[in-house]
Amino acid sequence: MRANQFSELTAFVAVAQHRNFTKAATHLGLSPPSLSQTVRALESRLGIRLLNRTTRSVALTAAGERLLAHMEPLLEGIDKAADAINQFRDKPMDTPTSGSSYSWTILNPISSAGISMPAFAGANASTRT
Repeated sequence: MRANQFSELTAFVAVAQHRNFTKAATHLGLSPPSLSQTVRALESRLGIRLLNRTTRSVALTAAGERLLAHMEPLLEGIDKAADAINQFRDKPMDTPTSGSSYSWTILNPISSAGISMPAFAGANASTRT
């Protein structure tokens, strides 16, 4: 899914949940005209009206209700996925331990092979110029 499609769908869900463009725009950190344009772009792309708008109210069409019913669980799943990885944010990055020798082998192949640096240097003294 392209980023603009995700933005359009997120905008639609916010308007549908708030039933108000100004409140939804505030929630999303957008201007109401920008939000309205985004929802219009979604409706245009889909070729169907999702919201009935008047100067005082916003109501979902049947198509809008169906789309909202599909989108709310998906967006909740995305929120849950983000929450599930938040625990890693406060933990330090993994460091090499005896149990994680792969990264240490890549970073230090001589020591990982069990060769001490003095022994290695002595065994290869003839290769020095």
